[in-house]
Amino acid sequence: MRILKKVFLICFVLAVIGGALGIYLAIKLDQPYTAAEPSWETALRVAFKPQTFFPGKNNLYVLILGTDNNWTQQDILYTKGTRSDTTMLAHIDLKHKTVKILSIPRDLYVYIPGDCYQGDCYDKINAATSVGGVPLSEKVVASLTGIPIDYYVRIKTTGLINFVNAIGGIYVYVDENMNYVDHWGHLKIHLKKGWQHLNGVQTEELARFRHDPLGDYGRIQRQHRIIKAIMKKLERPSVLIHLYHIVQVAKQSVETNLSFPQILALANLFKGATTDSMKIYTLPTRPKNVKVFGTWVSYVFPDPNRDKKMLAEFQSDAFLPSHPIGVSVEVLNGNGAQGEAKQIADKLQNHGFVISHVGNAPNFNYNQTLIIDHEVHPHKKVKKKILPMLVSKYFPGAQTENDPRPRPRPADLTIVLGKTL
Repeated sequence: MRILKKVFLICFVLAVIGGALGIYLAIKLDQPYTAAEPSWETALRVAFKPQTFFPGKNNLYVLILGTDNNWTQQDILYTKGTRSDTTMLAHIDLKHKTVKILSIPRDLYVYIPGDCYQGDCYDKINAATSVGGVPLSEKVVASLTGIPIDYYVRIKTTGLINFVNAIGGIYVYVDENMNYVDHWGHLKIHLKKGWQHLNGVQTEELARFRHDPLGDYGRIQRQHRIIKAIMKKLERPSVLIHLYHIVQVAKQSVETNLSFPQILALANLFKGATTDSMKIYTLPTRPKNVKVFGTWVSYVFPDPNRDKKMLAEFQSDAFLPSHPIGVSVEVLNGNGAQGEAKQIADKLQNHGFVISHVGNAPNFNYNQTLIIDHEVHPHKKVKKKILPMLVSKYFPGAQTENDPRPRPRPADLTIVLGKTL
């Protein structure tokens, strides 16, 4: 039983650094265990100290890439030369035992050496993998963020589907009704709004959906919720009954340059960790259309001032746990300050909230900020944790009230920004 617990622990740590899919190294532990062998708990604690396998390091930066799919004219799947579907950078703080994950929009307009046509070497960041594989992606992300990359985890095409199926599915919040069909991309999405138990295919559908006004921004929010939902599932001891299937999935789903002893060292370090040890960010961007050889193409561009602040926080030791998993928030401008609702919504999203709508209140005469609980969230922690946190950390002096009546734009909470914000 102890060896199973160690496999579970390693799966959990790799969930933190690799979107819950870096568990292929668990295969190494799929060996017979006898009572005569030493305690794995003791062995991990004594033999696999982070200082031993990451000498001189207090912080690790791990690039996480998700592979996209391509299809031939004959409807045959292939992945060679495909773009990355997901790009994230994980900051693992070995000293404070925390993890921060930075999501980078796939449509980000960046310089990619080697991806040049008629002297133009700029493209969407997800093209870096198709041009130069993981090494070029590491180079591009390091240039963008100013952060050297230590390791990488690459999740292969069907990894998410197979992994979620292997752990028995996940319980996650779907923020809107989703109906979208892409025959070329073999994508058929039909999901209902609300808390759902999703299998692997449905989870991938949720992760890939971006056909709403939020576009890739909303897609990234959903990926964040999926990561946290998987981590929550891995915290349950019952996941051990799925060990055999997890190991089988791992053989084909993930590649990384982290060694097995390094993974064990991380498992040792993060023993007992929960989702409160992780925080997720999205790199701020601004949309812009660019004319590329006569055709207008939609991109997002870096936002230097906001990026600088976020990257400084991302690299710092400061850490505010993200509690509000799946809590959707509507942010309304009630004071007339231009752009303030969007700024507040971005901040809340970076701390784990789901932003369902940003707009104006019926009028701009609100003096105090008002937080309305619509009493639709299935977990009691909205009242016990989230509301007090919002008032104390974000909106000191805000008024709170309950209003369970149905709304045209469903949300768990509505925040109306007042003049005293």
